[in-house]
Amino acid sequence: MVIDKFFLAAGLLAANISATAQPASSLFGDGKNLRYVVKSSTPGADSRQAEACQENILDERRMAFFIRNAVVSTATNYSRALVQGDCTGEGFVVAHERRAYRLTIDSATGWGAVESGPRTTYLYCARCEGLLEKDFNLGP
Repeated sequence: MVIDKFFLAAGLLAANISATAQPASSLFGDGKNLRYVVKSSTPGADSRQAEACQENILDERRMAFFIRNAVVSTATNYSRALVQGDCTGEGFVVAHERRAYRLTIDSATGWGAVESGPRTTYLYCARCEGLLEKDFNLGP
């Protein structure tokens, strides 16, 4: 199955990310008092795969989980792990200084990106593969 090979490749990529990698929350100052705004509660995909995303959910709790567990990575690693047609959720992280950052999360891969103006920072969260699936376990 193609997706199984993909998850194996994503895991290998994750191994190349240092245990001392910069946590995603550090992109937002002290990482405290963040507010999450969902653009659409149903993640989208390209028109060929749109029906596959109807069961997926993006909410503030999932966004916060992603930011808490993700680390900064590179555009090269992100492009290697990209899955065409993956369900993608989009929202905004608003930091205490009222600055809004666009956050996108790819459901199957555990990858996402934060955009602020012309700058894009790529994030990887090993615990977040399948994050947008409705039965994903966010824990307590």
